[in-house]
Amino acid sequence: MKLTHYFDAFMNNTVNLADYKLRSLKTSVDALYGALQADTELGPIVEDMDPQGSWAQKTIIKQVEGKEFDADFMIVLTEQEGWTPKQYINAVFNALRRNGNYKDKVKKKNRCVRVTYANDYHVDIVPFLCLSTGRQVICNAETDEWEDTDPDEFTAWMKRRDDTAKGNLRRTIRLMKYLR
Repeated sequence: MKLTHYFDAFMNNTVNLADYKLRSLKTSVDALYGALQADTELGPIVEDMDPQGSWAQKTIIKQVEGKEFDADFMIVLTEQEGWTPKQYINAVFNALRRNGNYKDKVKKKNRCVRVTYANDYHVDIVPFLCLSTGRQVICNAETDEWEDTDPDEFTAWMKRRDDTAKGNLRRTIRLMKYLR
């Protein structure tokens, strides 16, 4: 007897993040990105944004009771002569602190700025730069150093592996995240 429909129902009803929450997340991220673009100090160096982590990899899951779900996006910034990695984190943080909508919702983290929402989720904004040397980096505020990254390649790698597994790699990752 095949029980795949029970497993699919479990994944859809218990593990996977509901579509309306994904839409809410997208709305929040669009608003955050708009606020960063509109900021008089940070706005001129904002180039783009790109989902990152479980949101980009499609491995985001419903929050476990008592915890929030999270999503990350990279804010692509133009390199500023003389700026250190810590200054980029501070610049994003300060831009959101200047905005009345986010002033009391932001917190500086080591590699990101976190915005916490009342409806059970937070968004981590990760400053991302392509340095004049060609290095793609994120910022580590604690050590004030650059950390190499290649988010596009990782997303492509994940897609290739999921395609090889006929769409089951991401499902398996979501299940494992839920069970942990």
